Amino acid sequence: MEITGFPSRQGLYDPNLEKEACGVGFVVNLCGITSHKLIRDAETISRRLEHRGACAFENKIGDGAGIMTSIPHEFYRICLEKELNVRLPPKGEYATGIVFLNLSEKDDVKSHFQKMAEEHQLQVQ
Repeated sequence: MEITGFPSRQGLYDPNLEKEACGVGFVVNLCGITSHKLIRDAETISRRLEHRGACAFENKIGDGAGIMTSIPHEFYRICLEKELNVRLPPKGEYATGIVFLNLSEKDDVKSHFQKMAEEHQLQVQ
């Protein structure tokens, strides 16, 4: 079966907003139900994408592709307490993230990030 054109406007989808996307895939559960199947489906998408936007020309090194997920609060709470002796606030009252830093500028960036967080009354651990 060949699919051509775009579906009609419905819900949050508007075909007028379609843009070129260089190897992007999304898998979601619209009801907010967590499931490992979402991870397996995202992995399948990643493996099937020929070009993900950052492929090295020799195809021998990683391209930075990844899967973004939520982190289960209880799992995160246990890991942080055990590994870093950090106590999390209640679910929904904190944020987490990963930052990749250039090693030569790491200390300056961390200092700037800490300053910005303090200006917004945020605590970085």
